[in-house]
Amino acid sequence: MVLESSEVSRNQFKLFFSNGVLYCADLQSANGTLLNGRALNTTPSRIDSAADISAGDYRLLLVPQNHSV
Repeated sequence: MVLESSEVSRNQFKLFFSNGVLYCADLQSANGTLLNGRALNTTPSRIDSAADISAGDYRLLLVPQNHSV
């Protein structure tokens, strides 16, 4: 996904599955990445339910399929 903003690094964060679990990790971005309001580091953080990921002036909301926003 490309986020067009001077506030977002070229490689900002990654989302990935491992053993059926979703994780998010910052990729040493200049301005950082927030997961549910908390700063991420390069150690992957587990996402167990709905998540709010902020990068610069962008927000990515992840919600379970059976949940409404």
